[in-house]
Amino acid sequence: MEAELLEISSCFVPDILLSDGNSHANFSGDTQTSPENDTARNNLENKIEAYREALVLLPITDPNRYMMLSRLTFAIISRTHQTGDVDALNEVILLDRDALGLYPDMQRNRRPILDCLAQALLARAQRTRSFEHLEEVVALHREVLALCEPEGEDRCATAENLANTLFTVSQQTDQPDSLEQAINTYREALAVCPSEYTHRWSILNNLGNALRTRFQARGGMHDLEEGAMLQREAIATCPISHKDSYKPVNNLAHTLLTQFQQIGGVDQLEEAITLYHKAIALCPVGCLDHSWLFSGIATAVLIQFQQIGGLERVEKAVMYQREAIGACSMSHPDRAKLLNNLGLALRTQFEQIGGPDRLEEAILLQREALESVSAQHMDRYKTLNNLANAILIQFRQHGGLDRLHEAIGFLRQTVALCPPGHSGRSSALTNLANAIRARFQQTGQKDDLDETIVIHREALSINSSGHLHRLTILENLGNALRGQYEQTGESDRLEESILLHRDALSSQPAGHPGRPSTLVNLAASIRARYQRTGGSDDLHEVITLQREAIALYSPRHLHRTSALNNIANALLLQFRQTGVPDTLQEAIALQREALDLHPLGHMDRAKALGNLANVLLVEFQRTGGPTLLEEVIILHREALTLCPDGHQERSIALNNLATAIMIQYQQTSELGSLNEVVALQREALDLCPEGGPERSKALNNLALAIRAQFQ
Repeated sequence: MEAELLEISSCFVPDILLSDGNSHANFSGDTQTSPENDTARNNLENKIEAYREALVLLPITDPNRYMMLSRLTFAIISRTHQTGDVDALNEVILLDRDALGLYPDMQRNRRPILDCLAQALLARAQRTRSFEHLEEVVALHREVLALCEPEGEDRCATAENLANTLFTVSQQTDQPDSLEQAINTYREALAVCPSEYTHRWSILNNLGNALRTRFQARGGMHDLEEGAMLQREAIATCPISHKDSYKPVNNLAHTLLTQFQQIGGVDQLEEAITLYHKAIALCPVGCLDHSWLFSGIATAVLIQFQQIGGLERVEKAVMYQREAIGACSMSHPDRAKLLNNLGLALRTQFEQIGGPDRLEEAILLQREALESVSAQHMDRYKTLNNLANAILIQFRQHGGLDRLHEAIGFLRQTVALCPPGHSGRSSALTNLANAIRARFQQTGQKDDLDETIVIHREALSINSSGHLHRLTILENLGNALRGQYEQTGESDRLEESILLHRDALSSQPAGHPGRPSTLVNLAASIRARYQRTGGSDDLHEVITLQREAIALYSPRHLHRTSALNNIANALLLQFRQTGVPDTLQEAIALQREALDLHPLGHMDRAKALGNLANVLLVEFQRTGGPTLLEEVIILHREALTLCPDGHQERSIALNNLATAIMIQYQQTSELGSLNEVVALQREALDLCPEGGPERSKALNNLALAIRAQFQ
């Protein structure tokens, strides 16, 4: 079983609280229309007009002028995040720049104007997604900080504003130094923060987000653990009546979800889902952050489905993602991310219950997301990646090398957008390598397999021990090397594959969510060595590893079916070695359980049907029971109907059915059966491209059928 492709889905945007020195409001985007919002918006418009009139009446030299300008600036920032209008922001930025000229360096009145200009520039950057002025914002905040007293609330608020901007710089420019500076500045803000400071919770919350981001970039569980601790303290110190009380709740949920993905723990996953529900309940009506809250809980529910099954969870995830889309306006700068996430949920639903409309909608949503992000947008690489993965699934269903080439083209663009040093490069390389390997499996071009391994090695080289994605990269490289061994017979490739999988397993103690799939991959490589050497110790280890994997997968886990198939195949090898009937009976029972986990509509049901049929055929050859052969043929016929023209597995399904009918012909001598075998084998051969790894087998099978027909 392959380790899963890394999905580079941006299911959450860190909450950056913008401090204006008074309210510490987080201006987070458009709001939906409601009577409460209309009233608040009208009140805000009235304030803005009043501030404008007062500003006109105040002489330039009036010491109160800077206070009125400050009020006008923050009122316009608030309106901008409600309406999306940046014209007024541009106007107030000019006013703030003019005002700075009235106050020489180190004058007392200069500080609030510096703060106003910095906040207005940052608000414009967030609204327009144009971040060329971020360095100026950092410089402005540093100047404000230099004008603050060594301790007190003013210094604390200014340090937090500087840290928020540095964090934004790190997100937009992928500069690790900016992230380190942000973390250090948050810590400085906490160090000078009075214990009674009303907005201490926002610093705790944002520091927790920054630590989680650093963990995602370079690993280090201590960052995640400290982040969760800080966000729990933020929840405890933020009044439940505060309009932003949902933010630390939401962020703790995301931190716990990240922690679960790294070390497991069902309790953490359950708590994360509970917290997402609580955050949704606390979020004010009409707030655009509802979009990310619904998207966050959808992601958590999908992960829960992968662990314990339950198709209703997939349906909930799709519903929540649709809620997220419905809660944001067409002009919202993060709409592309939400479209992406809905596409991912629909894709998962398609994989479980079928329905080509779902996959088509997923691809359309992700194409729309791609069209809405510019070539320079920092999230374009994520959008390209997710669209490519959806097209790869469409290729698996309907074939067509043009689809595979398009997906690889998108993934090459993804890598190009993640140059050396970019935090997303290792994931982009991994996905490209897996897609190129899929093309190798179709065409048999050795260059593709060689490139796959080169790319995986680069991905591994840039992920140090403890990195979030290192284990997946070890798995993928190990699988690719096993594939290379199968093509070339070079045993050193297989031995390296085994070492890589053992390395991955040693880093996954009991309870780690990735341990079962690593057990399966290690077993696959050791099984390949057993098939080369026939060592009984290897076969015994394969079965032991796969039994542990099965024990770790819950009855409805997404990957349990593959694990069932793998152990059944190993038991089949053991039966052929020992001839013990109970071993074969266990293999049949496991394949029946695997089929039960692939209901009608499941995209892999055809494989499950074929796997059960193949092991039943061995039982027929042992006992000669005619009903067994009839069941084998029925299973293979259903599998073939699920692999229509263009399906990636149609050639295998044709060959399997032809093999079973040939055995039936040998039992009955009915010429009609033999004619059907020849027709099936001819079609199977037509589907094997010149140079493809399966073509020689298809030629041989057709030749045998024609010879029997001639006889």
